[in-house]
Amino acid sequence: LSKSAITTTTSLTMTLTATAAQCLGVIETNLPIGSTYSLAAGSFSSGTLTTTMANQDLLFDLLSPQTGTFTLTINSSSVISIGRIFVGKALKPNVNATRDGFSNGFISRTRVDESVGGIEYFKNLPIRKNVQISFDFLTDAEANAVMSILQNDISSEVLLINNPNLQMNFLGRLNQLSPVKYPYANLNQAAFDVVEIV
Repeated sequence: LSKSAITTTTSLTMTLTATAAQCLGVIETNLPIGSTYSLAAGSFSSGTLTTTMANQDLLFDLLSPQTGTFTLTINSSSVISIGRIFVGKALKPNVNATRDGFSNGFISRTRVDESVGGIEYFKNLPIRKNVQISFDFLTDAEANAVMSILQNDISSEVLLINNPNLQMNFLGRLNQLSPVKYPYANLNQAAFDVVEIV
């Protein structure tokens, strides 16, 4: 789902098919506090969950890769609006980002033209969120997961979950393909530069 969709009722049941998916995210919703939602995917079942924040993103860690039919159910007190849905692989390192390994900012897309006399003219465009994050203590299995993500190239979408409890999530893509480093035996390092898709 690449564009927002709005229902005409207060309930929604969506079915899709996926292969070896490890996470599902529904972002940019209009759900009020107290809305209920659930996901059934292969052997995974979330049970009925309740939103605790307005416009809450719905995030599911499927615990293990799931293949088959995914059924998402949402019930709200008003019509339901969904911005994006992401289904795919997941990377959740056991050791989080290093102390200085996280930066959160924006990239300007505004165009600047300058006249012969030096006067600047601006064409303002929406800014993009940009997160740069590095992990210095990856296991071999986690490093292999990073390599799998990098093979999807910079055109593939990624769902960056900064903090599920603070709604700091956005759909983006890799800005560059940074190599996995092996500074010591049994120790792997990797970095990501993620830019928002607007």
